[in-house]
This record gives sequence, C-alpha cells and structure tokens, in this order.
Amino acid sequence: MTSTERGPGSRLRRFAERTFERPTLERVIFPALADVEFECADDAGTSLVVRSRAYWGLCKTIGMCAIGDVARNSDGIASSLGGRTFLFLGVVLATLMASYASWMFAFASKYGVASALTAGALLLPSNVLVALPVAFFFALAMFRSSAGVSQARLLPSAAVGTLACAGIVFVLLMVVAPTTNQAYRTRVFAAFQSDLADGPVTAPRKGLNEMTLMELNAHIRHAPSSRQAQLARAHRQERFAFVATVGILGLLGVALAGRWRSMLTFGAALTIVVLYGVCFGFGAGLNTRGYPAAYGTWTANAAFLVIAVRLLRSRSSTTTTVSV
Repeated sequence: MTSTERGPGSRLRRFAERTFERPTLERVIFPALADVEFECADDAGTSLVVRSRAYWGLCKTIGMCAIGDVARNSDGIASSLGGRTFLFLGVVLATLMASYASWMFAFASKYGVASALTAGALLLPSNVLVALPVAFFFALAMFRSSAGVSQARLLPSAAVGTLACAGIVFVLLMVVAPTTNQAYRTRVFAAFQSDLADGPVTAPRKGLNEMTLMELNAHIRHAPSSRQAQLARAHRQERFAFVATVGILGLLGVALAGRWRSMLTFGAALTIVVLYGVCFGFGAGLNTRGYPAAYGTWTANAAFLVIAVRLLRSRSSTTTTVSV
C-alpha cells in the first residue's frame, strides 16, 4: 500500500475515484485532496482546527461536485432517478388515496362532487409528505446501472435527491400540511353543520396535527397543562424524526440498489418500508404515553440507520473483494 493510499484523505480519494468522472477528479477533487495532504501531512504537528478546516473544505468541494454532476446529468442517472421517483410517487399516492376513496364517494353523493374534490385536494399535501420518501427509496432501491457505468455513480444523485426530498418534506410537514389539514377539517365540519337547521357554525379547534411548527412551539410555551405540553413536545419530536427518515431511507435505497434481481429487491424494499412504518408508528405511540423521545420514533430511526450502515458496509466489503 502506497503512502497516497493510506495518507490524509485517502478514504475520500477512493470514494471520489469510484463516484465522479475523470475530468471532475483531475480539475477539482485531486487538487483539493493535494491541499489536504499538504496541510495534514504531519499528524503530530497539525492542530485539530487546521485538520478540521482542511477536511471540511474537501467535503464542501465534493458536495459541490455532486451538485454539478447531477446538474450536468451526463450519464442520465439523475433524470432516470427523478423519473422513477415520480412514477413511484404516483403509485404510492394512489394507494394512500384509495384507502379513503369510499368515504369520498359517500361525501360527494351527499354534499356534491366539487366539495369532495376540494376536500381531497386539501388532503394531498399530507399524503405527498408520506409518499415522497417512500417513492424516492423505491427509486433508489430499484435502480440498475447501465453497462459500463459504475453503480457508485448513483451516489451524487442519491445525495442531492435526499437533500431535496428532505427539504420538501420539512416544508410540507411543518407549514403546508398542517394548514391544509385544518382547511380540510373546516370544510368537512361546515358541510356536516349545514345539515343542522339551527346549529351554530363553528370552525373546529386545531389539534397538534393542524399546527404549524411556529404554532406548535407557541402551544408548548403556553400549554394549559404540563400533560398537554408533554404531548406537544412528543409530537414535535415525531415530526423531526419523520424528516430524518428521508436520509435513512436514502441510505437503505443505495444499499439495496443493484444488489439482487429486481423482484427480490422489490420484495426486500417493500418489507423494509412496512417494518419501518410499523416501528415508527409504535414509537410514536410510546411518545404519547410519556416516554422520552429517545424511546419512541428516534429509536426506530436509530435501528434502521444501523441496518442501513451494515448493508452499506457489506456492499463495500463485497466490492473490495471483487476488485481485488
């Protein structure tokens, strides 16, 4: 093993060589790696601050190269992954919407098709925030690299896509979905109250699911009881834990991509999603019973993060063995 192979930044070098195209390596990444090697050549004499700054600069360079790689889309991986994500998003959304289709038909028959369509549209953001991470996970898991293209070339698109999905889910979960959920409840309650000749028309009070993040924080600060404050804090932890699932599902999707034949991979991916959903739901139930957040949804995230890391390590070991 040469000094370059075991010196400062050697692991990032091997990662970059498997992931990026040769022109990007020679123009951008190799010079950045040379700077790291120069600044961190003397392990004993280099301060932690200098080493941290050098590696942070290298990581930023790799991140910018990943964004540029996705923007260029020279090998079509980014567009293929995006198309697969939209395809799976439609399938997952249709599955979720089908679960209450009979109720919507009954609502439409009594209060009109327009009211039912409006109510369904108001439910769309809350369904999208659930469906998008699942769709992106399946798009990654079912990805197959074309001939002559390394499977590692998926990583830049996977990283950028994960960040984009996490950002979208965060906005939907913290702002958009609570607002549309309350609008849905208001519309349905108004329709039901229209059947009462002399009944008062009142809007339903917001529950935890109908509060934006700012409203939830204000509710926690001014909760009428310690129990309600505890429930609100648990709900807030659940929201942030759900955003974190996007990254964990992204790692799991990369770990499954190209590992087995398509049907076997699909079966494994479906099993992981179902188990993750069950564990996350069980964890959310624990949060509402007064247990600390670490025993609830974050425990489910931690467990599946360990599974993702183990799968990625086994894939890395297999790749190294084959290359040797």
